[in-house]
Amino acid sequence: MQYDVLITNAKTRFSGGKTLQIALKDGKIAKIAENVDGAAVKTVDAAGHLVTESFVNGHLHLCKVY
Repeated sequence: MQYDVLITNAKTRFSGGKTLQIALKDGKIAKIAENVDGAAVKTVDAAGHLVTESFVNGHLHLCKVY
């Protein structure tokens, strides 16, 4: 499959410390996995940093989640 963006080496709050790949297609998350099959127009290396949902959500408690 062809993705628009592939974010590599990303950690999420549910990844248990493992790095994941996040594939985006048409402005939406298409797949989250340790290894996403397929190519992407653009690749972004998260370098092991945390990737979260938008901080517009006013009820996210980073001090309690991580």
